[in-house]
Amino acid sequence: MTISKKASRLSGGLLLTAVLIGIPRGADAQVTIGREPPPSAERMKPLLVFAGPVYSGHDIRLKIETSRSTFRAGDRIDVRLTLENQSDHVLKYTRTPLLYQARLRVFDAEGREVKRIARQPIFISHAVPDSLTPRGTKILTDAEGREWFNLLDWSYDLRAPGTYTIVGIPLQSSPKLTRDTTIRSNRLRITITQ
Repeated sequence: MTISKKASRLSGGLLLTAVLIGIPRGADAQVTIGREPPPSAERMKPLLVFAGPVYSGHDIRLKIETSRSTFRAGDRIDVRLTLENQSDHVLKYTRTPLLYQARLRVFDAEGREVKRIARQPIFISHAVPDSLTPRGTKILTDAEGREWFNLLDWSYDLRAPGTYTIVGIPLQSSPKLTRDTTIRSNRLRITITQ
């Protein structure tokens, strides 16, 4: 049996996750399991294997709230994000700064995605283990414990009057939790007035 890229299904429904380290881009990323002779020393690559169940990030939903539903053009639009575990098992993930935990997307009344403004890049400053209890929720916070964040942090500056819809993609992942980048949130409508 060969493990290709990140994971391969084994018999009995167990998913084995393999994380390959130190492999140059474009190199063959395969590991053979079985009674075949080991590869030559120059072809051996370091390998970390995490046995046990691997869960899907699809089990996490994002709840988006704003401080109010109507804002004047130029007002700060505060948002609060809550993770919801839709499964019956603990989901362990790596907690990073807020902008790397959820991607927000904003659409105008015609369904077109609003263009983001140019912003300075943000670098990951910390990553710590965290988890969601079965059917549990967790409000996302920053290092200082704040729960409310400016929509401008996601590079959306809504100054044109109109109705907008905010949706989100939770980005939690770990070796035991596969990332799912589909929209999995409520659809929050806000109005911008002059």
